[in-house]
Amino acid sequence: MKKLIFFIILIFFPLKNVFSKTLDDLYKKLDDLNYSKEIVGILSEEDREILFADGLNMQLIINSLNEEINKINSDIIKKEEEIEKIQKEVNNMLILLQTSSGENTSLNYILDSSSYSELIYRWMIIKQLVEYNNNLLNTLNSSLSQLNDKKAILDKKIEKLNNQRNNYLEIENIIRASGESSANDLTTTLDEDIASLVEEISIYENMGCDRYLDLSFCLNMKNIYNLNYPLMKGCVSSDYEISKNNIHMGIDLACNAEGNNVYAAGYGVVASVIRKSTCGGNIVFIYHLVNNKKYTTIYGHLLDIKVNVGETVDNNSVIGTVGGDSTSYKNGGYDRCTNGAHLHFAITEGYHTSDFSGYTFNPRYIFDFPPVLNGYFIK
Repeated sequence: MKKLIFFIILIFFPLKNVFSKTLDDLYKKLDDLNYSKEIVGILSEEDREILFADGLNMQLIINSLNEEINKINSDIIKKEEEIEKIQKEVNNMLILLQTSSGENTSLNYILDSSSYSELIYRWMIIKQLVEYNNNLLNTLNSSLSQLNDKKAILDKKIEKLNNQRNNYLEIENIIRASGESSANDLTTTLDEDIASLVEEISIYENMGCDRYLDLSFCLNMKNIYNLNYPLMKGCVSSDYEISKNNIHMGIDLACNAEGNNVYAAGYGVVASVIRKSTCGGNIVFIYHLVNNKKYTTIYGHLLDIKVNVGETVDNNSVIGTVGGDSTSYKNGGYDRCTNGAHLHFAITEGYHTSDFSGYTFNPRYIFDFPPVLNGYFIK
């Protein structure tokens, strides 16, 4: 009977999860968080365990879909490069075979032969060029067909991913309202998220943002072409991983003592600041527009924070300093999700703060980090 409670909640009290783009979306997200706090009061311990297990299974599916989508995107890029190369060859062939002044250049070339053997030779050359051109066109058409097939598959995968994200985020709000989290990850509480969203909304309203205007326009986001390492140098101590044994939706960057500077990964706007979270410590969220796509970078376990919500930053801006040692619970601090000095660095698709965990992906998709505890990166 208790197992039915979860399904009753989703059927009769569906949560509205939105891909935050406008001030209105932030208001809706705020309503979702407050509503989740109300729901958690009617759940038993068994219900919470079921939700936690369901949430993990959905995260595994989301991670698998992210991997598939990344592979398809990579294949599409290679196929587009291949098509561009073939198109250039086709254009070159068309130039060779083009007609000029109403006369057939190829025919003139053949008839201008000084002997019969030369005529045959020139005719063979034209024939081979035509055949080669036709083969190029056939290859091009085949490649275009394959590209369209891959894009159709990609669209279906993305649709499935978004559905899974919606389902997961509905569950996750309730899980976090229950106080559940992974000891190896970065997790904010609903109360922290609510306070952060209230601050973010207030700042955007004071800036004069229209409730239904895309935040990129309101914040005057500048498009950039790449993101940079958030530390001057360092190593990787723990990778991004989502498995039944471990949930770690970011990459841990170590080989830095506490107090070393942490930089914004690129031009953007500080979207949220969480201070002294019990699972993440001091956390900063920054919105970016990279190649006209929205991203959020997340910096956790900071010793201190040097920026404010609404502030514009770039890759030379110090947003905080490395923490995770003196701030750790084992050393008498407040952060129970760290055991030593490091930066937890995460990245999401879109602009996300309170619902970031459903949109994270492996930072290695974008950054060329060295293997775990094997080599260093330099900003």
